[in-house]
Amino acid sequence: MTNKITPKYIDKVRDKLKSIIDKENLGFNVEFGSARYDSDTFTIKLKVSLPNALSEEEKALAHELKVREANKSWMKPLDSTKIAELSTSQGKRKYKLCGFKPRARKNPFIVLNLIDNKQYLMSEQRAEMLFCDPKWKNTHDYKIKNFGEKK
Repeated sequence: MTNKITPKYIDKVRDKLKSIIDKENLGFNVEFGSARYDSDTFTIKLKVSLPNALSEEEKALAHELKVREANKSWMKPLDSTKIAELSTSQGKRKYKLCGFKPRARKNPFIVLNLIDNKQYLMSEQRAEMLFCDPKWKNTHDYKIKNFGEKK
């Protein structure tokens, strides 16, 4: 028994809890997150999900696609079922949209390379170029008024 909580002690308890949960085979996924502690107590984040549950990135992609579809008069809707094929120096590569990171400004889209099964980040502009309907047109009627102008 220890008389002070330390990160090493927390890791030991986390590993023991994980082994107990894994041994029980409860039929759901368990992820241990970060821990907060002081000298005599600690808490650990615990995330429990069903085996077929979507990841946070997959849920965010579904939401992004829904928002784009609802606002397609001015936002390019993307097709998550489309397979984009690119020719590179290594040969042809096939990509599919598989996730979205809403807080990532530079490369928010996650694509899956169907050849090597690796995930890559992609910019919004590149994702729109590869996964948007090429016939899409911006039909939103922008009427910008100059506020200093008199009628």
